[in-house]
Amino acid sequence: MSLNELNLTHRALAELCGLTRVTVTKLLSRFRLDGQLVAVGGGDLLIPKLP
Repeated sequence: MSLNELNLTHRALAELCGLTRVTVTKLLSRFRLDGQLVAVGGGDLLIPKLP
């Protein structure tokens, strides 16, 4: 099941976390740049297994 199917938009994630949509967008971008999130196609993100 993809995030699109779950409808986990930046806005929905923000509401779940008590944050703003802008904050969620900035955090997701930072996590991607740091390699903590990896795009796996179709806009889905994967949290890689840590060693």
